[in-house]
Amino acid sequence: MGFRFRRSLRLAPGIRINLSKTGASLSLGRRGATLNFSGRGTKATIGLPGTGLSYSEILHAGPPTALPREEPAAGLSTGGWITIGLLALAVILVTMFGG
Repeated sequence: MGFRFRRSLRLAPGIRINLSKTGASLSLGRRGATLNFSGRGTKATIGLPGTGLSYSEILHAGPPTALPREEPAAGLSTGGWITIGLLALAVILVTMFGG
């Protein structure tokens, strides 16, 4: 069994940053309708709260995950900078609002 990590930080009503071992994503929406933006693409989910029934559709696919990623020549990749930016924003907002 493999190690798993997942953490969700609420920035404001309807806005969350989701952190996992494989990366970060941004979720917008409330129970019943959510848009999720990540390195895998953009996904929309609608559902009936409390029933466990939902429907998800990928609106914009990210790069293929089955192929090995190219190593950057030097420094951080664009995804690395986005992750750092999201984490910095989360820390600033939690500090400001005492989350």
